[in-house]
Amino acid sequence: MLTVAERQFMDLYVREGFTHDYNGHANSISKAIGITYDHFATLWKYYKVAWETVGEWPDHLPPLPPDPNMPCPWETVTALETRIKELQNDS
Repeated sequence: MLTVAERQFMDLYVREGFTHDYNGHANSISKAIGITYDHFATLWKYYKVAWETVGEWPDHLPPLPPDPNMPCPWETVTALETRIKELQNDS
C-alpha cells in the first residue's frame, strides 16, 4: 500500500492533472526527476486502494495535502521504479 506521503503527493499530481495545471508543483518536480505520467498510471491501482482505506475524496478533486509544496516521496526515478516493483510483489 502507498504511504501517506506517496498518497498525498499523488493527490496533488492528480489534482493538477484534473485542473490542467501541468506546471504545478507535483508535475514540475516529477518532470525534473524523470517521473512520467506512465509511472503514475502504474501507481493508480495502489492509489485507489490507499483511498479505499480512508474513505472517498471529499469533493470531485482529491484534497490538497497539508503541505502543497511537499517534497516528492521518491528522490529518483529509480527509487520510484523500485517502489513500484515492491508494490507489485506485495499484491
